[in-house]
Amino acid sequence: MKRTRPWDKHDRPNPFIKTTTTTTTTFTSTTKTKKVTRSVTAITASPHDSNHHTRKSIPSIEIEGIPFYSDRFYLHRTIYDTDDAHDASRPNRIHNNKCHCGVKQPLPLFDRAALLRSLNLKAVIWSTYTMEPEAWASEYPTLFGRDATIPTLVMHGKKGWTWNEYTQQQQQQQQQQQQSVDDEDSIIAEEEYVRRDDDSIVTQPPDPTTTNQPNKHNYYRFPETVHFSEITASWIAPNDLARVSRIMDDETGCLSPELLAVRKSCKGVHHPKYMLLFETSGALIVVVSTANMTTSRTIDASWMQRFPPLDRKGNTPTPSSSSSDFGLALAHFMQHQMLSTRANQMTLTVFLQRHVGWKSLRDLLRLYSFDKAQVHLMPIVPGIFPLDVPVPHRAPPKEESKKKSFVFFGQQRMAQVLQQLTAGKSPWLPPDLLSDHDRLLCQPTSLGAEWTVEQMSSMVHAYLSHAIPQRPQVDSLKRLDIIWPTDYYVQQVKAVLHEGVTTCIPNAFPTEYNAHASSQLACSGYLFLSSETFNRIPIDCLSQMVLWEPCYPSPQKTTLVPHIKSIARVFHGNDYRIRKDYGIPKCEELFPWFLLTSACLSRGAQGVCIDQAMHYANFELGVLFSSRLDHEEKRLYCWKPSQCVCHTKANSTASTARWIHLPLPYCVRPPRYQEDEEEVGFCETPYFHEVTSGSVAVGNMRFTPYGAAMAEKLAKKDSS
Repeated sequence: MKRTRPWDKHDRPNPFIKTTTTTTTTFTSTTKTKKVTRSVTAITASPHDSNHHTRKSIPSIEIEGIPFYSDRFYLHRTIYDTDDAHDASRPNRIHNNKCHCGVKQPLPLFDRAALLRSLNLKAVIWSTYTMEPEAWASEYPTLFGRDATIPTLVMHGKKGWTWNEYTQQQQQQQQQQQQSVDDEDSIIAEEEYVRRDDDSIVTQPPDPTTTNQPNKHNYYRFPETVHFSEITASWIAPNDLARVSRIMDDETGCLSPELLAVRKSCKGVHHPKYMLLFETSGALIVVVSTANMTTSRTIDASWMQRFPPLDRKGNTPTPSSSSSDFGLALAHFMQHQMLSTRANQMTLTVFLQRHVGWKSLRDLLRLYSFDKAQVHLMPIVPGIFPLDVPVPHRAPPKEESKKKSFVFFGQQRMAQVLQQLTAGKSPWLPPDLLSDHDRLLCQPTSLGAEWTVEQMSSMVHAYLSHAIPQRPQVDSLKRLDIIWPTDYYVQQVKAVLHEGVTTCIPNAFPTEYNAHASSQLACSGYLFLSSETFNRIPIDCLSQMVLWEPCYPSPQKTTLVPHIKSIARVFHGNDYRIRKDYGIPKCEELFPWFLLTSACLSRGAQGVCIDQAMHYANFELGVLFSSRLDHEEKRLYCWKPSQCVCHTKANSTASTARWIHLPLPYCVRPPRYQEDEEEVGFCETPYFHEVTSGSVAVGNMRFTPYGAAMAEKLAKKDSS
């Protein structure tokens, strides 16, 4: 049954509108002379319960009076979301709308600073790729302010970075080197680098306390409770690790020279974004995000859950007896981070020993209960791993117990989890929810080069078929949609953010746009696709690209560039039986599963199969939201239900499933770049962060409107 999409009924609304309480905004397209004016009334956010009162209590974390539930993710509050109607830091006491599921009004926006202010913390571990340390003291004073006393470890991926050793010039040089990482191999990864806003929108750094005299550069001195550790793109083969007699150097608390001697490096990045918040009450809060430790100026999202301490009087669960392997997966991921710590820097385990009182990473499973984890943790670490993945329902009992204590990574981890969800006579994910026509939605913020059709097809097959194929599955590629913003979209974001400023700057493309110099700071450094990379990707792969179209009305106040990353299975079967059997209303889209992740579409992050082994080069982390239909907590993840589902208690039965509306910031079935499957030409020019002169009018670039125009211009110039 074909679904009717919103734009099949009426024209798609213009997303470039600043939605305030009641306002009228006008924008002028550079390619059209017509002005479009629309009055927009903002939808007010408020606390929500999403009919949780009808079932067992769903874990939640309350931030200044608003509960944030752990069975979904939340978009971030940005520096542009300052209007009271969109302020998620407090509930709105004026608006009397009883809908809390996100249908009639958006879900609240997540504020990291507000979360930290609301907690009594013992210690914090924060993992990121890039950073803006100069803004931390004012944004997170309890961790980085002058009077901060909470021990904090920042694990980052900026190669060679230390706060007090490098001058500003040296840091800028390293930043440029980091951006120009050679992307000829399998490690094409997102290279985010920090840009500072102008004084009008940036949080001012604290006053410096020390000065680098030779270069006269000021540095802010963090409290002694703050520690930095670089996590390198490296790994240790299991056989080599078994031969190492001493992992840690007892005197320095760093990795031993013996271990460093057997560690192998690769061209990847440390890219996960998560927080471990140790509360004085003994509980642990885990936050998995797509946002770095930078000022929030893009579209990002986070998931969070509080895990209580185990009852010391009861029996300590083992990994094989626990109903969730969330804690086990987290412990394995942290172990790999620890072994990849830069030489002579504090390791994760030493920090935990000194400031949390742990003896080893095993204490994560010994001290906390992860049985009620609402998601599956999806880690990726550098290394080479055997291709085989266990099949739970076929394994003997003893082998089953052993394999439960082993964690896979990347595509293998995905196959491991999905096999568990679809195994048995009454699986959590029944066949009715898995159609052969389902599509794989991939929404990255970076596209890597050197993909082959066979490799990308195998990746699609692994996500959709719960197994990594032994042979290339070329037909699988046709079920992939790669969401990517157009250049026009990004330029319009710049114009909207700085509306009314008439400074005209030339663009790399034929048209010019009104923009403020600082508007580029909110749009650049977050999306990575160069013209050279575009030319090296097979056209069969590029043919799967679709346009980023923002969801309307937007959950956020302002249309921004995306930094969120997601992969989802979009249901394309007949949903009539599902709605009938489980008593649920219609919705725009249905997701058997949805993955919020830090991983982009690169071979270093997604992995590549070579000689019957999977090769990864990045550290990445995500969470998988899975629909459940054979469970006491039946749930179905969806986008845009047709009606509010907050008050369904009267009609609920044991078989009724609960809708969970995910606040996607983009449309799930947008137009394709190639409007005609028979034609290779693109209807729009994708956004490129870099266009080099030698790659503009050649290769795949000729299929874009800009590349075609430049090729024609060069041809006329040569003929004259």
